[in-house]
Amino acid sequence: MPVKCRFSALAVFECSALGVQLTKIGRILGVGWVASSYRTVQSVWVGYPALVAHFKNAAVDTGRSGSERAKYTGLVKQIESIEFLENVALMYDVLEELSSLSLLLQERSCTIPQADKRIRRTIHVIGAMKTKPGEMVKQCQEAATCGRFKDSVIMMSNSRIK
Repeated sequence: MPVKCRFSALAVFECSALGVQLTKIGRILGVGWVASSYRTVQSVWVGYPALVAHFKNAAVDTGRSGSERAKYTGLVKQIESIEFLENVALMYDVLEELSSLSLLLQERSCTIPQADKRIRRTIHVIGAMKTKPGEMVKQCQEAATCGRFKDSVIMMSNSRIK
């Protein structure tokens, strides 16, 4: 079985074992790159528990080489850091706005005044996120406060950038 097929089968098995829906991620740099990037970030956010579980299992899997286990141990440390969650949360909120704008601009019925109004609105909303965080950033802030996100312990760092 080709590597790509084995990976897909393994991903489906891992997700079904964890009770998580597998979300297909589109091609990253295609025509609809904003929507694709949004779906990718959304998949990471929604599938976060499955990713953590997979990385943790792979980190202790004796069927893997020592270097593979070390890579997965590093991935666990990265994915459970508050910085990782902050980055994904911010990308989620911003890409959600940009994806919505992108879809509107691709509609044949979109007029120039509608496009202008929507572009200005999107700029305003994204600018306002500096002082009024988006929904996913709020969830991330709550996770930072309690030290947990979707049943995973979040590692806090002393070098947080605000």
